[in-house]
Amino acid sequence: MAPPDVWTNPLQALALITENPARLSEELSSALSDPNEFETARQRAKTLVEDYQRVSPSDDTAPVLRLFLEKLPKQGQTALISDIITSENLRTLRDHLVDAILKPMKLSGGKQPVTAPSNPLQLEQIDLAMTEIEPSVRNQTRLKRDCLKRDGFRCSISGYHDRSSVRNGSVILPAGKRATVTQCAHILPFALSDFDERSVAEARNKAIVWTALHRYFPALRGKINTNSVNQYGNVMIMDNSIHAAFGEYSIGLWPMDEDNTYHIRSLDGLGLPAGIPTDREYVQFISHDHQLPLPDKDFLKTHYRIGEILQLAKRDAEISII
Repeated sequence: MAPPDVWTNPLQALALITENPARLSEELSSALSDPNEFETARQRAKTLVEDYQRVSPSDDTAPVLRLFLEKLPKQGQTALISDIITSENLRTLRDHLVDAILKPMKLSGGKQPVTAPSNPLQLEQIDLAMTEIEPSVRNQTRLKRDCLKRDGFRCSISGYHDRSSVRNGSVILPAGKRATVTQCAHILPFALSDFDERSVAEARNKAIVWTALHRYFPALRGKINTNSVNQYGNVMIMDNSIHAAFGEYSIGLWPMDEDNTYHIRSLDGLGLPAGIPTDREYVQFISHDHQLPLPDKDFLKTHYRIGEILQLAKRDAEISII
């Protein structure tokens, strides 16, 4: 059996990422936990941004910082407010946000190793040929096998059954229902786990990216890092076309009041992709294997917020970074 294509991480193309220029102040961040202090500091940060003097006609520092201030979660806003106040160079802070968050997430969204087929007989052959297969591909194949069981052998968003699982008898397709080709899709991109530690530049970039994600999206702390991207809470079964839209941040899932229930929203203003039934406005995740965690709400919220920033930046005539 020929091994699948070798995985190439799109983040290898990144230049050296700009570091955070701010003097990280835990004292200031703690003070901002008081609502009055927060609002005072927020207004001060907004004034600093509005008073910023462009260094060139294409300098988009102010609109980028405004966008992050608007769309980050509350604790992330607190960190950014502190950074704006203590930074000696807002342009460099803008570069840090773009280099460490927007560019990596945009470059790597929806890109991951191709999984081997989900046919049980083929999986047995894969187990016998482990040394011939890229570890990243092998792990993806096992992850998809488990997530198909957890997600009921269906796309988590459309509800359509996985075509390969129907063919191999893992699930029976109900009369009148459709089957589709699916992938085991990462919420936060797989590429964030796959840096070449032998490369000083990649190791440095990895550290800066994860520090930024944990700083501006604090709900991720203690839940996910470069070693735990391939966890069940960060993956879900998706139709190929839906995964493409999700990876491009054209759609996102925002939590509703009921546990594990999400509103499906268009982020690019073009509506939902054709693979999603027209009457499907929300999804509720139900585990068919209770040993496996469902997709994590904080990961989905982070994907959604970054998607909002990317899509709004794309539509803002003053911003030319993406």
